[in-house]
Amino acid sequence: MMGGTVKSYVTNVVAQGLGKGATFGANFLIFVLVARLGGAEFFGQYSYVLSFLAVAVAVADFGMTSVLGKDIAQVEAGAAVYWGNYLGLRLAISLLVTILALAALPFLAADIRPALLTGALFIPFLASRFFEPIYQVFQSPWYSSATSLLYGGSFILLSGLALWLHPSLIWLILAYGLANAAYLAAAFGVSLRILRPRLTFSGQWLRRILAVAAPLGIASLFTIIAGRAAIFILEHLRSMEEVGLFNAAFKFVELTAMGAAMITGPFIPIYAARITKERQSLREEFSLTLEALAVFGIPAALLVPFCSSQLLSILYGPAFLPAAAVLNILAWVGLLIFYSLFFTALAVALGVIRFAWWSTGAAALLSIALNFLFIPSLGAAGSAWAALICEIFLMSITAGFVIRHFGNVLRFGAWLKITVANTGLFLLLYGLPATTNPLLTIALAIGAYAGAAVLLRLLPRGGIAGFISCLDFGDDLRHLGRIIKYLWGFIYFRQVMMRVPVAVARRGVDCASSHPGGYRILSPDRDTDFEEWAGLLNADGGFGVWNGERVREEIASYLVTPEAATLIYHGRHLVGCFCACRDPSTTRKRGYGSWFFIHPEHRHRGLAEVLFYRTLAYFPKAGYEEILMLSDEYRLPALHFYLSHGVRPVYNSLVSFFRWPRIMKKIGREED
Repeated sequence: MMGGTVKSYVTNVVAQGLGKGATFGANFLIFVLVARLGGAEFFGQYSYVLSFLAVAVAVADFGMTSVLGKDIAQVEAGAAVYWGNYLGLRLAISLLVTILALAALPFLAADIRPALLTGALFIPFLASRFFEPIYQVFQSPWYSSATSLLYGGSFILLSGLALWLHPSLIWLILAYGLANAAYLAAAFGVSLRILRPRLTFSGQWLRRILAVAAPLGIASLFTIIAGRAAIFILEHLRSMEEVGLFNAAFKFVELTAMGAAMITGPFIPIYAARITKERQSLREEFSLTLEALAVFGIPAALLVPFCSSQLLSILYGPAFLPAAAVLNILAWVGLLIFYSLFFTALAVALGVIRFAWWSTGAAALLSIALNFLFIPSLGAAGSAWAALICEIFLMSITAGFVIRHFGNVLRFGAWLKITVANTGLFLLLYGLPATTNPLLTIALAIGAYAGAAVLLRLLPRGGIAGFISCLDFGDDLRHLGRIIKYLWGFIYFRQVMMRVPVAVARRGVDCASSHPGGYRILSPDRDTDFEEWAGLLNADGGFGVWNGERVREEIASYLVTPEAATLIYHGRHLVGCFCACRDPSTTRKRGYGSWFFIHPEHRHRGLAEVLFYRTLAYFPKAGYEEILMLSDEYRLPALHFYLSHGVRPVYNSLVSFFRWPRIMKKIGREED
């Protein structure tokens, strides 16, 4: 995998991971506070309302978030029209779902109907978590983190005020809705910086969106029904207290699912890139991945009963101790989610996804049937058993299709050894006398398991390295300092970054440039004097020390085409330059407009526009997809010129959110 792909992987995992972490962290904190302050029954009511809203949001999304990232990257020329139609379609579907949710209220729990009504009115805001693909495609990944942090802070603040001033269910749901409204306002506001929607109706775009989104939407709807059916059936057959107990334990499954999605999601393009040319090695690495999950995951699930009661008591309070039995079962669901998502990632890379229609539908029906069967006698634990059986069902189907189209990834010998080792671990954990100190039991069992893992070579020699190599980070893993430096760039980036719309760059295509008399405009060729070029850059004093060799290696060798630069001469002297350079860190056609400089004695003579448009025109001629520029914050005249000619600021680091407003104020421009 190329360095650019590594950076893309790290960018998405870190930026989106921080955002998801902020969202989940805020939700989890409020869940704990509601449980501790309100008790199991009140917590059950709160969970019931949120589950109802989660189903409504899944219907309102209808798979369109997954479609957005793929489409918006492929329709740059018509991105504004596509985005406008996408937003209009989402708004229409959200309003329709709101009406349907309001119509469903008479069939739901009567005692909390006012809270359900309050939440239903916020459905268009709750269904607004779809801006991340826009931020990702337009090189602004930190918008995702910033807006999610705003949501998390708003949710904690508003819910805290509700619990302090007026601790009722309606006020808590109102706080949840208002926090999502704040997120939508911020997310849409910052999206305007990088892409303004054009509200022009296009039946072509609407049909395209719905055609691709429909199967994904139906599958996601079935999936959430399978996961949330327990809530409604528990309330119908047992009580809100049982709903609270189940949700207290199920929150850990949601945490596991979020972590699993963050880890497995970026593997899809990696698998897709290797599945044709490196099929055999990928099969071996995938097999090792599954085995490593078992080596570490099965012992973790076996250990959960030793700590579940203490964990639930610390977090939620003693009233939730009965949820320990539920958590003990759901621990295995969490492990299976990892397997399901890894198999799903490989299935998507293979293009084998049509089975998702009927498999998720069958899982939803199975979940409903099992919950009705188990809940009367087992309560919340019955719902946990239903969730486990459904997860086994879904994982088995996905694994079956992967093995059918990719080959067997389950190595019998390895799994036999894993089974033997974990059987021994189970016997040691649960077979010793009950009077044995639990900590001593765990220590003896884990020590014996570690010894068995070494003797049986559960992870073969080089196995850990082989598992990490699934990421295919190549040389970047051997240069950890480079990766740390890159991550630090998300917080602090030395220069400010800008994006040049392709429409701006095209202004210089096939347009004759006019310039003052006495000046000549040339492109680099074999007769170009690189030492003279270096002398021009040294005249600035802020570009460092240059010589001819450095110009040849760091500028000329990176031009998108050999002539992709503009050199302005006055008489025989070079007085201005601007270069169209490719980005060497990626195989994508991403370029940088670089080294824009005019000698101080020749400024304010109309040369800047000649340099600017003539040079940028090389990018669309060469078919480049992204055009960026970098500059120093103190170069205010240059920044004013760029922004006045259609260049857009990029918020590529946390510091940039403070820099750009400061720059705009100094140059007398308003942020748009």
